[in-house]
Amino acid sequence: MAGAGVGLVSKPAALNPPAMSVADAANLRLAAAVNATVHTSFRLKVSTSLPQVLEGEYDPAGSKGYLRSTSAAGEVWEFRIIGDDGYLRSGPRSGKPTFQKLTGVTGFPIRGGVNNARGGSPTVDPAELLRALESRGRVKDMGPSGSGANAVNTYVVSTDSASQDGQRTESTTVMVGVDSGKVSKIVFNAQVAGHDPLEMTLEFSGYGLVVNVERP
Repeated sequence: MAGAGVGLVSKPAALNPPAMSVADAANLRLAAAVNATVHTSFRLKVSTSLPQVLEGEYDPAGSKGYLRSTSAAGEVWEFRIIGDDGYLRSGPRSGKPTFQKLTGVTGFPIRGGVNNARGGSPTVDPAELLRALESRGRVKDMGPSGSGANAVNTYVVSTDSASQDGQRTESTTVMVGVDSGKVSKIVFNAQVAGHDPLEMTLEFSGYGLVVNVERP
């Protein structure tokens, strides 16, 4: 019989993916910048409200880097990371430097001192801090600013939480270089009810540099 076994094939309906929200788009752009930054080396400057200013270099892939500061009195503080080992120097700028080796370090201490490197006070792992931006809280795209090599896109990540010390509010401002597509600056603010606010700024530059760190 003519036409036997022949059925009608209906045309599939067009697939219409749900529209992406402004917040989702901001999250994706920030995640892309974070991913690009943690997969390269960089110069790093860390400033805190203590106050303290540390400068150095870091290579997340090689898990090596250093931060260093020198006081007005000539005292040098330096912390090196090579793998899971840390090397702490603290003392006069003149003379042969001596380092204390620490094992199982999880980042750079931001206050200085042996107890801080061992977890007594906050430490900074630049790569982990960058990755945490992707899940830290609500992301708001603040738009572009600046021009030329200084042009950046700015995002604000905010979250509220309760702790044993009281209500905690955190706000993180992230600047992404328009030309580089990488994170250029992070300003982290934390406020716990009844306590002084903590502010920490990380500045990134020199992407892709070769980081040379020697074991003392």
